[in-house]
Amino acid sequence: MKRKSVSDIVVNTVAVAGILLVNVVMLYPFIYTVSVSFSKAEFVVAGMVKLWPVGVNLFAYKTAFAEPLLGSGYLNTILYASVGTALTLIITLITAYPLCVKNFHGKRAFVIYMAITMYFSGGLIPYFLLIQNLKLMNTIWAMILPCISVWYIIICRTYFQANIPIEMRESALIDGANDLRILFQIYLPLSLPIIATIGLWCVVAYWNSWFNALLFLKDQNLYPLQMVVRKTLILFNPSSRMRGMMMAYRPYGVNEQTVRCAIIIITILPIIMIYPFIQKYFVKGVMVGALKG
Repeated sequence: MKRKSVSDIVVNTVAVAGILLVNVVMLYPFIYTVSVSFSKAEFVVAGMVKLWPVGVNLFAYKTAFAEPLLGSGYLNTILYASVGTALTLIITLITAYPLCVKNFHGKRAFVIYMAITMYFSGGLIPYFLLIQNLKLMNTIWAMILPCISVWYIIICRTYFQANIPIEMRESALIDGANDLRILFQIYLPLSLPIIATIGLWCVVAYWNSWFNALLFLKDQNLYPLQMVVRKTLILFNPSSRMRGMMMAYRPYGVNEQTVRCAIIIITILPIIMIYPFIQKYFVKGVMVGALKG
């Protein structure tokens, strides 16, 4: 067994210390937010909340759930994220597949044309006019339909080219399969890592989306969750019911800061819960098993 030199030990120690420091810097704001959301306001104002909650209670969460738009914002965001992610994945796969086929005529022209749109666009005003002329203003489709990303298509095409042998497609064609069947029965099962990755990116993007809603939505019942968060956290313009709850629970240790932290935790909790189930596909070697089989 090879012995490590002193320099290797020092480098490893410094690397581990750096990683731990970065983790602490990234985790502490989240831990502090959780602690404040469960603490009494007087302890928060006094600066007694550092790492653990002080005066644990759930009144801040009860106050946050008193906001009627929070429930509708959740449902709307789930709708936008699920439908938008599904459309994005379907269009991405259908577009990326022919671009990885060698005998697809005009492939280079299509790739160049799509790549140009990554660097040049008409800008915000033409985008607004387009949505307006398509009669999508103040509809859910203004949040769902702008879902195509050339970057996702290029990543998916590169994955197909690098990980799925072209011989598999040729063999399937000889056996009588058409391209649609090849895509969904061969390419799709062998591409779970890239599908999970793009899917996670889309879900997070839709979950955090608020700018399109600010531009295109006037009906508050169509607001996604982040618009509700903007309304209650940044502008702090909650409903009269939420204000009444805050006043009622103020003697129990509720103030604006504890309610804001509770809303933040409520907002990010679904993403935190979903991520561990998708992360396994990032490192799972599905191609190894497919080729060996």
